[in-house]
Amino acid sequence: MTNVFIIDDEIQVRKWLAFCIGHMKNFQVSGESANIRDGLAQLCTVPADILILDIMMPGINGLDAIEKIKSQNPGLSVIMLTNYAEFEYVQKAVHFGAEEYFLKSELTEEDLAACLERLTAKKTSRSTAPDYDLLTLQNLSVQILNHTISGKESFGEALKSCPPPHAFSHNLTVLAVRHDVSVPVSVPERNLPDISPYLSTALALPCSPGLTLLVLEMNKLRSSLSVINELASIVSWFSVHLDFHYIGISNIYYGFSDFYSAVTEAILALQYGFYKRPRSVTYVWDAKLQKLNDADISSYRKDILKQARLGDWDGIHRTLSSLFTFLKESRPLNPADVIRSVQQLSFLLLSAQLAESYSGEFLDSLNQFSECLYLDTLCEKTEELLRKITGQNFSRSYSQPILDALAFTDEHFTENISLQDLAIQVHMNADYLGKLFKKETGRSFHSYLTEKKMEYADYLLRTTNLKKYEIADKLGYTNFSYFSRIFSAYKSHIK
Repeated sequence: MTNVFIIDDEIQVRKWLAFCIGHMKNFQVSGESANIRDGLAQLCTVPADILILDIMMPGINGLDAIEKIKSQNPGLSVIMLTNYAEFEYVQKAVHFGAEEYFLKSELTEEDLAACLERLTAKKTSRSTAPDYDLLTLQNLSVQILNHTISGKESFGEALKSCPPPHAFSHNLTVLAVRHDVSVPVSVPERNLPDISPYLSTALALPCSPGLTLLVLEMNKLRSSLSVINELASIVSWFSVHLDFHYIGISNIYYGFSDFYSAVTEAILALQYGFYKRPRSVTYVWDAKLQKLNDADISSYRKDILKQARLGDWDGIHRTLSSLFTFLKESRPLNPADVIRSVQQLSFLLLSAQLAESYSGEFLDSLNQFSECLYLDTLCEKTEELLRKITGQNFSRSYSQPILDALAFTDEHFTENISLQDLAIQVHMNADYLGKLFKKETGRSFHSYLTEKKMEYADYLLRTTNLKKYEIADKLGYTNFSYFSRIFSAYKSHIK
């Protein structure tokens, strides 16, 4: 609860202010006074976070007293009221430390509530770290992201022109958070010990629309293992309480001189979320990404252009499916390059099929590719564009029995299902279904099922505190050694 103290010689004004504040959820009047002298005395004993102060009063006026009040209560926020609209009063009030200024005749209950909320938010951000620490970190982060700072050496040079932050002397970690633009990410307005008793500093740095860096500092712990375990606990807390698409996490560093490395690693790990499920969390040591070369795409480009000229739309769909399988398995570095390459392929396809007759509708669809947060979404957008161009529905490129088999497998893959179980579900002979499954999907049912299980096991290891043997049991594996062997093979394959 935020405590508000009122000093005003007009009893009607004090009563009205107390009445308004009494109806507000997070605020209460801790005291009031009709003059400065009595008010100063009360402020020595009464809790106060915000002071509402009249400028002109008999005896000592507000302008004369504000400097003394601020020196006596340095954390106190001050709202000044007056009946005078002269600019000189505004200048003096701000000069002496007032955060807000209102004419009594114009102040409404809504204005008062908004003002109190604003000041409370400012006090919360100030309590997390000094303002200049926040500004320093935000400025450095933006320079790192736009490559103005391009390495450790240039980071060291940049530090010479700005004050080093007071925090982050040890156990520094950066979390890069991708989120909706309309839902900003902030450090929760609660004591940091509620998140972790070892979390000493946590700052939210908005760097671009939909991207926020959380910069964390933990107190010294007994061992590196203790630090890693505590970081996992903190990340788990944020993953539950934040609204996000995916998070990338840097290594743990032991001084602010490594801030450049922490930011670049967090961004690298963040990119891995493009290839994963919503609300994924990736540590940098798990982010295995490759550079996307034009040669990787050129063969797909040639095939698609050739198929477009022949009107082979089934072939185009198969080529695109093959391309997205390649992208999912190789996980190219920088999703923006992936999106750009798919956009270029789609534009070539559009040009080859429709010459100059394509409408703005198709171009709008292409532009929407850049909004894709996941590779799966990009694949869906590409298929949607293909359907618009041809008027064909390619989402049912499999026969109905295989579509049913895939749907059943995706729903029950954590259970001990077999090809025989699948055959019963789709009313087919198991041997024939196995051959049909491999013919249409390009892989055996056992291979498809195993990959689904391993993908989910990998997801659980990254986002929960479950032990490996618990995950094996959850996925229906009774032999833990066998599970470990195939999981290791899966991880080696996707690197």
